[in-house]
Amino acid sequence: MKKIIITILAIVLVVGAFIGYRAYIFKKYMYEKPDNVEDIVKGLKERHKIKINKQEKQEEEFLAFDGYTIRNDFKDYERVISDPNSAVQYYNYEKEVEGKKYTINFGMEKGEFDHYQYIDMFKMHDATFYGTGNSSIEKKYNSVDKSKFLKRNNIKNDIDFLKFIADNYYIQNDKFMSRSTMRENYAFNVFVDIAIPKVDEFVIIDGDYQGYILKNINGKNQITQITIINDGKAYGIFTNDPKFKNEDYIIDLVSTINIL
Repeated sequence: MKKIIITILAIVLVVGAFIGYRAYIFKKYMYEKPDNVEDIVKGLKERHKIKINKQEKQEEEFLAFDGYTIRNDFKDYERVISDPNSAVQYYNYEKEVEGKKYTINFGMEKGEFDHYQYIDMFKMHDATFYGTGNSSIEKKYNSVDKSKFLKRNNIKNDIDFLKFIADNYYIQNDKFMSRSTMRENYAFNVFVDIAIPKVDEFVIIDGDYQGYILKNINGKNQITQITIINDGKAYGIFTNDPKFKNEDYIIDLVSTINIL
């Protein structure tokens, strides 16, 4: 009888220790749902698709960059020199109209990256890059291998990632998940909270090129980000030029891109 009691006590202690450990891990990797996260990703849900076919004739004047060319609709802009050591090679142009500054940045990602902006930001940067101001959050975020999260959820490029964020903008951990899953979900929740910009419209590009357009609209002003994904590399345009409010114009301009 004594042995049975000792065995039962031992089992109770082990089970209690296990439950206590699981509760500790659950609490440690619980990231509180931000109040505004649904508003931030609302535009990612309002997505539609456009088809862009590459123009074969290239008789017009083009801008030539390191990796691609595009029709030169920006003769009234002035070239601004960018940092040649940046992980993303930007070609920056500016102009001023009635005291308002307009910019357009053409970019091609380079270096030891997977060449996807948001996936790379998630995988490569630690939380100090975003300035959370919370050393505990940063330490936990930085210790996670985020590539496992991407693989587990079959996320292969930025389009997959942005779709996933739209549909799973906050992942609630539960005590039955593995420790690694809770840690990866924690890192994802932190990233969506601190790194994903407010998006008002998400447009998926299909056709001869694959990619996406993100629009941030503030009154009469609009920030437009266009990303073309080709052969594992990303080619980007980022601008506040008002003519990019016209989707037909974007389709026409992007169709003139020729990746070298």
